[in-house]
Amino acid sequence: MATYQTILYQKQRKGVLITLNRPKALNAMNDEMMNELDRALADAETDAEIRAVVITGAGGAFSTGEDISGDDPKTAWPYGIPEGASLNATYNKFRDADRKDILGRQLYRWQYPKPIIGAVSGWCFGAASWLALTCHVTIAADDAVCRRPGSVAHRPGQSSRAEGSVNRDLFSICRARRARAA
Repeated sequence: MATYQTILYQKQRKGVLITLNRPKALNAMNDEMMNELDRALADAETDAEIRAVVITGAGGAFSTGEDISGDDPKTAWPYGIPEGASLNATYNKFRDADRKDILGRQLYRWQYPKPIIGAVSGWCFGAASWLALTCHVTIAADDAVCRRPGSVAHRPGQSSRAEGSVNRDLFSICRARRARAA
């Protein structure tokens, strides 16, 4: 079994609990975490003992989405691309990478042969909402707050139409139910 730096991989009973484990960064997803999540799902897929996967977050938050911190190269105004780079080539590179990485990862999770359960508690923003959405079942705790880019943050059960927004929230899309304490 592989070792991971940004996730926890715990085999329990006949399943595996994968925990996004960057609590100081509210589990913001960087490239390392996404690659480790891909490897963990591949490991679980090939392990005959594992019958289901649960994905959750450490430290009271599922995830705040993509990690946008870090040192960026000096950019040219107003385009936000590295100085001396071609605007067209830079945008094409990002567009093609996004199509391959994001869509490929989403399709992989949708077509995953074992059930993936998203256990959402706390913040679930941006790319994390798409991670939760591509789980086969998403269970949201009472304290879950979800937001996709372009939508208004709200809790499960609240109306997703706020201030004229026509965006539907993650929980309306996947018809998840709030988790209740037994």
